[in-house]
Amino acid sequence: MLFLICLLLAAPAATGEKPGLAMMDMKAVHGVPESLAQVLNESFLVALKDSGKLGNIVGGSDLRAMLDLEQQKTAFGCADDSCLAELGGALGVPYLFTASLAKVGKSFIMHTKLVSVEDAKVLSRGMKTVK
Repeated sequence: MLFLICLLLAAPAATGEKPGLAMMDMKAVHGVPESLAQVLNESFLVALKDSGKLGNIVGGSDLRAMLDLEQQKTAFGCADDSCLAELGGALGVPYLFTASLAKVGKSFIMHTKLVSVEDAKVLSRGMKTVK
């Protein structure tokens, strides 16, 4: 998944600067402990930063420090991709990344989404299943 994100962001920006990215907290759904999602979330943030492809990376804990999630939803009046894009725009980053993790039987399924803030458009969706 991280490879996909870095591949999408590999094109150099017109200004020569590395693009920024806001990453919402990974959602723990259907049988996944919140603590596991938190650990994976932090691992994603470290891997994204270590990739060297991105400039400023804003994580969920950073977002919470600025504004509570419910306040974000209220401020923008919704929770769909276009509103998430508005949030990313307010943070000054061109991309927004979201992920969720679920347990189905003995497998874990992770869904990811990369959103262009400027276009309010989903650039990539990914899914990975592991036992």
